[in-house]
Amino acid sequence: MNLRHAPTTTPDGYAFQNATGTRLNGRWLVLARILWIAVVVLILALFVASIPAFNALLQSACTTAACHAFIPPYSMKQYQAAGLSVHFVLIFTYALTIFIFLAFLAIGAVIFWLKSHDFMAFYTSFAFVTFAMAFNSGSLLVLVPAWWLPIQIISFLGGVAFGTFLYLFPNGRFVPRWIRWLVVGWVIQAGVEYFFPNSWLNNSWLMTLLLVGLLVSLLVAQVYRYRRVSSQIERQQTKWVVFGMSNAVIGLVLVDLLYFSNPLSIFHPGPLSDLIAETLLQVFILLIPLSIAFAILRSRL
Repeated sequence: MNLRHAPTTTPDGYAFQNATGTRLNGRWLVLARILWIAVVVLILALFVASIPAFNALLQSACTTAACHAFIPPYSMKQYQAAGLSVHFVLIFTYALTIFIFLAFLAIGAVIFWLKSHDFMAFYTSFAFVTFAMAFNSGSLLVLVPAWWLPIQIISFLGGVAFGTFLYLFPNGRFVPRWIRWLVVGWVIQAGVEYFFPNSWLNNSWLMTLLLVGLLVSLLVAQVYRYRRVSSQIERQQTKWVVFGMSNAVIGLVLVDLLYFSNPLSIFHPGPLSDLIAETLLQVFILLIPLSIAFAILRSRL
């Protein structure tokens, strides 16, 4: 791959580039941009294909299995008792799904438009747009099950790309070097989750242990990089990402503890409050791509 850089070396023997990053040039840049555009066009086509299926769902009076995937029968009775129509809940849920997808896509598109020549920025953009599919794959599979394979392939790519992002951020290089071998773990985890969702392995303690180990490795990689390798600019970028992720995790945990966890919940669950809580979860998740995008565009990755 034609990567242009002018590295300096740290006392630990790692090379980094202070502001310009690792650049894509020539045919690799062209191929990367073609791949990104092709994947985004396919994702948009899948979402457009889901619109007629969703309209049919609205006309079914929520009597089909597909509708029950959006609204379980017991929840539907609660919504109706609270004076909320099934149509409203379906439209709100679908609109929230589309909003999150478009938010991830828009952030990824801005990074791609401004920084696609930089490998780390391109990788981040690709992770965002594919993770948007991974995040919403369940809803799409319900609406357009005939497109199972392309949905799962893109979701798999999103799971691997988003999972390995912190191994590379912010300079596009694996630090420490041995961490690259853990990408195999993310491939296995995403492969089982998206290609064998109904297998015993997907819900086994082995996959849970693997996922926990991989998440811990992300923290180890970033702490090691920050303390031993990162330049001043890269440390500032890391601070922005850690700030966004920390607030997202704190928000998600608080919503879960204060609302969804029955022993600790202080708010009374109900149909309308369910929708509010789910919306808050989605908003907190958006803090992650927003903080990463700010680190890339504002701190000049």
